[in-house]
Amino acid sequence: MILLNFVTGKMETYDMVAKEKIDLLKKKIDEADAIVVGGASGMSAASGFVFYYQDDDVYKMLAGGLAEKYNIHNYFDLFYDRRLSRGELWASMLRATRYIYECYTGETYKDLAKLLQGKNYYIATTNQDAQFFRVFPDEKITRIQGDNRYWQCSRPCHDEIYYNKEKVFELSDKIVGDVLPDELIPRCPHCGEELGQ
Repeated sequence: MILLNFVTGKMETYDMVAKEKIDLLKKKIDEADAIVVGGASGMSAASGFVFYYQDDDVYKMLAGGLAEKYNIHNYFDLFYDRRLSRGELWASMLRATRYIYECYTGETYKDLAKLLQGKNYYIATTNQDAQFFRVFPDEKITRIQGDNRYWQCSRPCHDEIYYNKEKVFELSDKIVGDVLPDELIPRCPHCGEELGQ
């Protein structure tokens, strides 16, 4: 691919421009005293996790028949669609969270870990998919928008969070069609309100 450099007006190959940028980034990382990484959805999308935005095979698996029933074509739209019953919403959330536990580790995360090895760094992420936690220690990460591996009271009546892996696997096996029965919807042990992510 050929790229026109609008600063110099010269034609350059894309590979050369990309390599120069990568080399510059590596140099800056090597010279830095400390590094702050801001990680958002592009990290996961670059690793192939596009079901949040696209109608791919993973999305079809997570949505089940809800995609066709409501004519919804990606997970974010499904999650925020008000037509879903509570049981349908919980079924899709459980499937998505189980997928997060079972899926592969994205290459972008592995590559970043190699770049930061031996460096003084900290990561702030808006991602809830826990990919950063697969390759970086917990104490090096702030999850600004939460973490799908934990539930909390939806009211909230207290600040405690609940690691959900065991319950996610148990409840995802109890989905009937595309619905978690109402009596199985996870509830706060203190006030009885629904738990949430």
